[in-house]
Amino acid sequence: MVRHSRLKYLSSFVADQLLEEQHSDLSGKLQVYLSQGKIKLCTKNATYSFEEYYTVYEKGFAALNIDAYHFKNVLILGFGLGSVLILLKRIYGLSFNCTAVELDNTVIDLAKKYIDPQFLKNTTIVNADAYNWVAQNSLLNSTFDLIIIDIFIDRITESKFFETNFIKQNRALLSKNGLLLYNTLSSNRKQLKQYFSNQFYPSFKQSELLKIGANNLLVGYG
Repeated sequence: MVRHSRLKYLSSFVADQLLEEQHSDLSGKLQVYLSQGKIKLCTKNATYSFEEYYTVYEKGFAALNIDAYHFKNVLILGFGLGSVLILLKRIYGLSFNCTAVELDNTVIDLAKKYIDPQFLKNTTIVNADAYNWVAQNSLLNSTFDLIIIDIFIDRITESKFFETNFIKQNRALLSKNGLLLYNTLSSNRKQLKQYFSNQFYPSFKQSELLKIGANNLLVGYG
C-alpha cells in the first residue's frame, strides 16, 4: 500500500492531490487522487472509487440497513479500487469471503497498489469480463449472499449487461435470502423503469428501485 506524507494528507482536505495517472486501453486516462484523506479513482467523466465516500453505496447500504445482514460470500462485478469492500469492512465491520471480477488490468494493478492489504484478506480478484464470468459460473453450485453489479467504462454500461439472461444468471448465483444491488446511470428514467419492470423485477420475488443522486440502485432480494 502506498504511504503518503502528512503534508499531502492534510492538503487533500483543501484540494485533491493527484497521486498518479495511468492510461487504460478500456477506460482511457485513469487518475488516482488523495481526496479528503481517501483514495479516489477517476476517469474523464466518472468516479470509479472513493473508499467509503462512494456515495451510491454509502447511502444505499444505509437505506437498506446492511448491518442487519450476515454475509458469508460476496461477489463484486466491477471492483475498481474496492469501495464496496472497504465500506462493508471499515464502516460495517463485516467479515466475509469475496470474489471480485474486474476486466481492466490497469485498475487491478492500481487496486493492489493503493488498497490497504487488510481489506484484501479473503478476497480473490479475477481478471475477466463479468458477463462471461457470470455465464460460466451460474450453473455451479456455489452461491453468494451479496452480489454487487457496478460495471462501467467511464459512464457507460454495455447493453449486454441489461440482457434478461444476465440478470437471470445473477439470480441463479444469489443465495436464499441474499441481496443483489445493481448500480446504474440513466438519463432516461422512463427507459430504466421499463427495464426494471420487464426484466429485473420478474427475476426476483421482491425488488425495488432506489434513486440516489444521479445513480439508480436496483435492489433484488433472494
